[in-house]
Amino acid sequence: MYYTITRSLFILKVKRTRVSWMLMFCTLGMQLNHVLRTRILISKNDAKVADAQGQGGILNGDGFLDHGFTRPKVLILLPLASIAFWVVKRLIQLTPSKHKVNIEHMDRFTEEFGSGGVESEEEDEDVENSKRKKSSKPSDFQSLFGGNNNDHFMIGIKYMG
Repeated sequence: MYYTITRSLFILKVKRTRVSWMLMFCTLGMQLNHVLRTRILISKNDAKVADAQGQGGILNGDGFLDHGFTRPKVLILLPLASIAFWVVKRLIQLTPSKHKVNIEHMDRFTEEFGSGGVESEEEDEDVENSKRKKSSKPSDFQSLFGGNNNDHFMIGIKYMG
């Protein structure tokens, strides 16, 4: 009986961890959608304003006042560099192919934020599985603290277009 209770609690912890990662994945999609939609709106309005200025007309209206002092920004606060590495990799995956042009300094980012030595996701999963088998820590602890534990970092991501 005790084994069954412990096993079910373990399954609940694993499901809770997976649900939280899936929730973060959905949140990243919403944030990326916000940035890209605003960027598309600004570029369309810039084209309309440039066309009107080329024809000598003046456009007045609140619809074209989309420029402020800053571009649309999303602030994501993360506790560890390994989670930031995961978030950036997922943002790259979620970015539509028509917006993927160039990723600058990706090798430096991988060197600073990655766990080191692991090149592909299959190898990453194999290393995680072997660490989980050898470690006395629970799986949720390993999934959270298994990578780069640096908590003093800052990174900026800019979508240009």
